[in-house]
Amino acid sequence: MIAAFTTFLSIWLSTAACLANTVREQYQKVEYQIPMRDGVKLYTAVYVPRCASTRNTYPFLMQRTCFGSTPYGPQQYKDALGPSPTLQADGYIFVYQDVRGRWASEGHWTNMTPVVSDRPNPSTASAIDESTDTYDTIDWLLSHVPYHTRSGRIVGHELCGVLRHGGFD
Repeated sequence: MIAAFTTFLSIWLSTAACLANTVREQYQKVEYQIPMRDGVKLYTAVYVPRCASTRNTYPFLMQRTCFGSTPYGPQQYKDALGPSPTLQADGYIFVYQDVRGRWASEGHWTNMTPVVSDRPNPSTASAIDESTDTYDTIDWLLSHVPYHTRSGRIVGHELCGVLRHGGFD
């Protein structure tokens, strides 16, 4: 059992190390400050496959996080993209976003923002939550990032999973 796990771990680590060398080669990173409906701008890093074209389009795979979308800077690339080496190899437009008020994003951080529909006056301009930020981000990405399939998924775990409200589909 331990030998099998050790073998699996060594294969996974070698695959991840191999992919780390290819992120810069396979993807173009662009950083944006995406405006939300209330004017707050959220830091977003987008990695588009270098082979993307009008004939070669990709779905989005987005992660919104309060833990930081490092590394910051247009020439600084992640070691690996996505939650697994398989997804990086499959090809997606990877999107990493710092949530409102965290790291490189503007605004005020509220842990577990109440859902707008649960508030007394949800139609006001100040009625923002994780779902409205997610919706505004997806709307902006569809209009400003080329070579996508108009589809995608949102990934995350723990708090990141909660931040999936208002996603694709």
